[in-house]
Amino acid sequence: MHLAPSSLSQILPRRSHRMATALLLALAGTSTTSAAALSSSAPSTEQVQKALGGLGVPFEANTGQWDAGVAYLAKTFAGNVVVMRDGRIVYDLPGKVLESAAAKTSDLPKERQQPTERGPGWRLSETLVGALPLSPQGQQQAATQVSRFTPQGSYHSVTYQSIQMGQAWPGIALELAARGNNVEKLFHVAPGADARQIQLQVGGAQALTLGSDGSLIASTGNGDVAYTPPVAWQTIEGQRVPVPVRYALLDKQAGQRGKPAAKAIHANRTSASARYGFTLGAHDPAYPLTIDPLLQSTYLGGGSDDRITALAVAPQSDGSFDVIVAGYTTSSDLPCAAGSTTASSALNPTCRQDGAQKVYKGGLWDGFVARLSGDLRTLRQSTYLGGGGYDLITALAVAPQSDGSFEVIVGGYTYSTNLPCAAGSTIASSAQTPTCPQDGAQRVLKGIADGFVARLSGDLRAVSPQTLTFHAPNPASRPLVPGGSVAFGAATASSGLPVSYSAGPAGVCTLADPAVSTLTMVGVGTCTVVARQAGNAQWQPAEDVSQTLTFTAQTDWTGPVPGMTGSGGVAVTGGSATCTLDTSAATGFVASPGAAAEAELQALHPGATLPYGAFTLRASGCAGDTLTVTITYPEPLPAGLVLLKWGPPAAGAAQAWFAPPGLNLSASRRTVSYLLDDDGAGDSETVAAGVIIDPFAPVLLAAVPVAVPTLGQWALILLGGLIGALGLRRWPVGAALRGGGR
Repeated sequence: MHLAPSSLSQILPRRSHRMATALLLALAGTSTTSAAALSSSAPSTEQVQKALGGLGVPFEANTGQWDAGVAYLAKTFAGNVVVMRDGRIVYDLPGKVLESAAAKTSDLPKERQQPTERGPGWRLSETLVGALPLSPQGQQQAATQVSRFTPQGSYHSVTYQSIQMGQAWPGIALELAARGNNVEKLFHVAPGADARQIQLQVGGAQALTLGSDGSLIASTGNGDVAYTPPVAWQTIEGQRVPVPVRYALLDKQAGQRGKPAAKAIHANRTSASARYGFTLGAHDPAYPLTIDPLLQSTYLGGGSDDRITALAVAPQSDGSFDVIVAGYTTSSDLPCAAGSTTASSALNPTCRQDGAQKVYKGGLWDGFVARLSGDLRTLRQSTYLGGGGYDLITALAVAPQSDGSFEVIVGGYTYSTNLPCAAGSTIASSAQTPTCPQDGAQRVLKGIADGFVARLSGDLRAVSPQTLTFHAPNPASRPLVPGGSVAFGAATASSGLPVSYSAGPAGVCTLADPAVSTLTMVGVGTCTVVARQAGNAQWQPAEDVSQTLTFTAQTDWTGPVPGMTGSGGVAVTGGSATCTLDTSAATGFVASPGAAAEAELQALHPGATLPYGAFTLRASGCAGDTLTVTITYPEPLPAGLVLLKWGPPAAGAAQAWFAPPGLNLSASRRTVSYLLDDDGAGDSETVAAGVIIDPFAPVLLAAVPVAVPTLGQWALILLGGLIGALGLRRWPVGAALRGGGR
């Protein structure tokens, strides 16, 4: 929405109105022919006014725009209906029409008449007497959206079709619904529950009386307000069966339920309140029952003074059209929390009690723009625009955009010194000297009243649209590193506002800080990152954008091997799609598999060593899997090594060193493969399902010394004799040879 106060100063409202209307007529001339053609079949303002009177009005959730004691508010065309958090229901009725003021411009065309002035307003409240603790909750989110543009900021609230007050009395629940000019209370009475428990205390009423037609009339200083005769029914075997019912006036008796009164009960204006309940005729207590009284929240003999002053049609892409209407409606002070004396919200300058209001209620008007379906059956959006004084919209145009959308431009005149400014502007701290520093031909109110032009998006919800864009696309997939961080490409908003993120599902990825574009990887799968920008007083919420990252199973790893030159490689096969290696410190070649494993190895094979350390493996997401682990060393393993692994040899067995199942050593002596079962042979992790931990090592056993054989004593004597005998036999030959040589 762009507000551009006109450059005219010190002009009368009528002239301001003419200037704004002329400008809007010029803008309307730019509309397409299709819009002009549609206008011939568009409804009249009287038809729209009548339709609005019967349409459901949504309850707005309090998101900070009102006092903390307010839970929900419905702005009907006859005043506010406020549901307080403590369960009170407050009806804020406009002031009484001042006929002399209304007649000032009665001879002018309707769209040029000044709004009717009213005296002080009146407030009624209803308290459920003796009720259980209540917790009002919105029921069924409404299709109608409500926006408010105020000097304090813009508010776009969640809206609901009705309010469930909860179980007010044992077996009796209360539901609220609002219509164009009325408020409906539905008492749902469970089978066997006593409807006589229902008691309502009316605050602000000077008297309660029963009308001749069965209505309940609350007298106020501004006139009488009527509750229509109640209706009641039961649904029995699929048929709606009427039940006789009438109002019952009740005395205010201490400690007991009030007893029926024969005449009107007058309440003290400042402290006491009248009470009423219901008297039922014959009905079947075995079936649920519904009682439906309706508060016709306009003064008897009067009517709503909300006025539609302009109408346009907006063609839709499917060939249909929506109806855009503008005008003005009464503004009302809002109630504060029970017992408070000053409002906590800037929108509530004072806290008003039940009964006569101490401010001139009729002097404040807000402009409104509403968007309805072409058949007038659905109110799509209701938007209020205004400052602290008169703010009247008297002209309207639809401006088609190049992208097929449209904007709504309204004009009128204002007495306010703090009308909301244009997009990007800053509201001045002083209500008497506001400025619109960025946009607008005129930055301050000059004189009694000025014309204004406001430009809104076609949905009437926001000041300016914005878009989100992911500027750095991420790789389509990447290997999973459980617990690892991934920085994804940040998104930016065309408005320049900060972007927040969410990510999921939680089993795949998480996001610790919604303001930081960094994920934590959790498991195999597709992670979706959503970027959001909620908007503010100058920018509408952006449409969410998303991008995905796929984390795949990690099935191989490389790293240095102790005692060898170069790196070894590991591959895991046979696992499910989610089975992945944890490539953090839990997987890799290490010097030792741990003190317990070392001690057991020495007990089994004294002097054994691990010349090439051990390989430890951790895999997750492998529930029920049998894995084949293949290790490739950078050098051949020497002969004489024993290939063992540490772990339970069988499910439930104690840790031990054993030859792994399926063991195979290649002819080159560089590649070893073996099998692992989740929670079975070789898996050292038997608690967490799907997690496999496996230490494996080539073991060099200590060399065993070879003993030299020795002879016993008699063997040595015999051996000596044999040697001596051999010597005697050789002696004669030698002697003869020596003798012959002489």
